[in-house]
Order: sequence, then C-alpha cells, then structure tokens
Amino acid sequence: GGPLAIGLGNESVTEVGLTTHFTYGMPVIPGSAVKGLCRRGALLLRNQDKISQEQFLAIFGDTQGASFFTFWDAWYDPASVNGKPFHRDVITVHHPDYYGNQGKNGWPTDFDDPNPVPFLVVKPGAKFLFAIEAPDEPWGRFVQELIRWSLRYLGAGGKTNAGYGWFDVQNAVVQTVSPSAGASSGVIVDHEIWMNVTVIFEAGRQELKATYEGKTASVTLPDSRRIMDSLPEAARNQLQDKKRRKIPADVEVKAVGGSRYTITRIIPKE
Repeated sequence: GGPLAIGLGNESVTEVGLTTHFTYGMPVIPGSAVKGLCRRGALLLRNQDKISQEQFLAIFGDTQGASFFTFWDAWYDPASVNGKPFHRDVITVHHPDYYGNQGKNGWPTDFDDPNPVPFLVVKPGAKFLFAIEAPDEPWGRFVQELIRWSLRYLGAGGKTNAGYGWFDVQNAVVQTVSPSAGASSGVIVDHEIWMNVTVIFEAGRQELKATYEGKTASVTLPDSRRIMDSLPEAARNQLQDKKRRKIPADVEVKAVGGSRYTITRIIPKE
C-alpha cells in the first residue's frame, strides 16, 4: 500500500506527529484506531444492508451492552522494508495567506511563500500484524474480513484522500490462533488463509494443490471430492476442464506437521 500517517495530531517538534510503540519505538496502529476504522466500514456496509444491526451491535456494542470482541494494537513486522519503517515526507502549503483568510485578501499567486512542514510517515510496503479476540471462529473470520475490507477500501490513519493509509491485502495471510495455546506453550497456528493463489486440480490423483510463498498445500480423496462438491458450478467446471484445471482463489489451509499443509476450504475469486 501507500505510506501510513497515523497519529498526525500527536505532539511533536515538527508539529505533525506519528504514533509509535512506547517501549520499542516502532510504528503501531492503536487498537482503538483499528476498531474505529472497522466501525466506519461497518456503518457503510450496514447502510447497504450487507451487515445487520444485530451483527453491528455484537461487534461494537452500545450503551446497553459491551462488544464481544477485543481489537488489539496492530504491530509493525520488523522483517518488512528491511527493518527501516520510517520515511521522511513533507506537507507544503503554497498559499498560506490565501487559505488562512479564506480567500478574502487577494488571490493565490506565484509570489506567495510556500511553507514546507517535514514529518515522518510509515514507509510504503511496511507490513502489520492485526489481531482480534472473538467469541468463536466464525465470528472471528467475519471480523477479519471486515478489517481487510476497511483497510483496502477506506484506509487507516490520516490523509487517506491523498493516498495515505491504503493497504494491499491481496497477499495477506489470515491466521486463526488455537484458543488452547497458553502463554507457556507459545502460539499455535491451526489455520491460515492464503490470499489470491492459484488452485490446481490433478485429475489422475484427484488432488487439489496450492502454493504460497514457497509453501505448498494439497488434499486428496475423499476430502478433495468434498471440497470440489462445495464449489460453485463455474469454478468446479473450470478445475475439471482438461485445458485449464486451475482457478484463482483464497485458500484456507491447516498445518499438519512440519512444513506440510492440507487444504480445508477453497474460496474462488469472482
């Protein structure tokens, strides 16, 4: 995505702030900002009758009851953008007198003095980990999709109308953390969703396969037949077509040991 300007109103020596983690000094998107972004997206979807009022209240709560979800701070991935997430940007007001007086004292001309204001943003290409707590897995996946939709179509932070804060979620990995994973045992990832991959069907072995960032997931009979039968007819026909045998899709996979994954669900791309 583009650069991220989160916390522009924070106090700073350059008059324009940036939200960073108070201990690690790395960029962070506060959980309140994530929840606010999702609420804005949910309001738009509710007005389009794509989210019900009951779903809206379950996610965000109201004066009568609390939300069933916890939105955690989104942390910067230190392995992205070579571990150097900060980027110097600048805002330049070319006609300060004209804007300050609402155009009442003359016209904006080339004789005005521009006023550049430097500030820090998060570098384009930086990755973030978004985490939520949900009452169960279906609700969790529902809100995960809401976060992805809001990041892609609304953007996070300030200056979104100027292209800031828009996220590329096409290659995102959605993970479901096992509720039984205690602090002492570490995090156990049961499921992932590989976004925007190619699913291949090998008719001889009745095997479905997908590859993502060097990892391969596959499934054979009888589960491959069950998954095939659950697909829309158009996607199923395309996989069985001798000249194609592949479709673009989001794929839910499950780790089965080591670096092996099995496909549990296929969501064809429209």
